[in-house]
Amino acid sequence: MEIIKTILLFKKGDKEDLDNYRPITLLPMVYKVFTRYLFARMRRKHDEAQPVEQVGFRRKFSTLDHTITCCRTIESAREYHGPLILTFIDYQKAFDSIEREKIWSALSEQGIDPRYTKILKECYSGCVAVFQPFFRDLEVTVEKRVRLGDSISTNLFAACLEYTIRHCA
Repeated sequence: MEIIKTILLFKKGDKEDLDNYRPITLLPMVYKVFTRYLFARMRRKHDEAQPVEQVGFRRKFSTLDHTITCCRTIESAREYHGPLILTFIDYQKAFDSIEREKIWSALSEQGIDPRYTKILKECYSGCVAVFQPFFRDLEVTVEKRVRLGDSISTNLFAACLEYTIRHCA
């Protein structure tokens, strides 16, 4: 069982409401270097599995690309008086909502070497987050979510998002 210290970072709103806090996992630097190295080994397959429309959390891509595309699309629709529907999705607590089994399924389907998935499973299994509200430790078993504060988290989220979109279409 791995015990990881987690702090609650206030975002906005009422400080009495726990929904207004984001859990940030304080991970050892060695672990962060390890997961960064692990993802470097997985990067090619991961990038190949992501559609060109996915620009978040990717090297050499920017959400500015999508902003420019949206502006041009709107201009074109106005110029030619065509109908246009744009959809924007805001995932609340996106990182908290991911089921770990979906992560492993997504990585498998996207062609990630099973050895890397096995290593990640080991890293994520048996985690207990320790919070310190009111100056005493509170231990919580973590069965969902990717770790905010982990260098590989955004990529695991992107893999799950792509997996979900493929299975909804």
